[in-house]
Amino acid sequence: IGFPNLQLPYSIGVLNGLQSITMKNCDLDFIPSSFQNAISNSNNLNYLDLSYNNLNNDSLTDGSMQIILSKFVTVDISNNNFTSLEPMIVNSSSSVVNNIETLNVSNNTLEEIPSSIENLGKDAQYGTYTVNMRNSLPDNYTLPDEFLQLSDVFHDTYATINCSSSEWAEVHVGGSAFSDDGATMYCYKGIQYLDLSENLNLQWDEDTILETSIFRFSITNNNYSTLPTKLPWTALALDFSHNDIQNITSPILDDRP
Repeated sequence: IGFPNLQLPYSIGVLNGLQSITMKNCDLDFIPSSFQNAISNSNNLNYLDLSYNNLNNDSLTDGSMQIILSKFVTVDISNNNFTSLEPMIVNSSSSVVNNIETLNVSNNTLEEIPSSIENLGKDAQYGTYTVNMRNSLPDNYTLPDEFLQLSDVFHDTYATINCSSSEWAEVHVGGSAFSDDGATMYCYKGIQYLDLSENLNLQWDEDTILETSIFRFSITNNNYSTLPTKLPWTALALDFSHNDIQNITSPILDDRP
């Protein structure tokens, strides 16, 4: 960690038992193609931290080889110069493994969220549950529905709720954590913790976000003058700090079951 002007040798490709690697704040500006060999030949890839470097999309291209990072469970590429999530984080091909459960791309200069975002976390049991895109999106950008639809939830008003499918997790919200009251229980998958702070005037479809399983949602320093009229009805923690909101004129969680 913190080695200035670090240059990765091509011999990194022999690390066939790789599980976790941190190269934070190393002035990295290039990842050799042999790193893809280490990824392809390793199982149980857990953690990758490439934050605080000088990486961009070209840095992960070596000749005709594209470095794909989506086999890791946790990926942190924050504080770099990436303009696209393709192909190293998401890929239009459904055959490319995507195990990402936690993704941090904060403080980059993304031009958009591609439609291939629908493949993020597709091979993780409950999908990708933490996403940090703080200060990474263009001003006045509108989130695509494909991104919000990574987060899904359903609620059963009856006392018995079935989350038995392997792709759904169960959570108790409100009341006793051991209650069998269906009004406090949800089945969910996908994004639970979402930080979209410091993206000025960021917009989204309110009917789509209403039906997500986002429990903790942060939109601080986004230059909002009013609160959104609809937010995830599963929300437990909302952070609107450092906006210019002077009045709350309408309820924001009135559609909660």
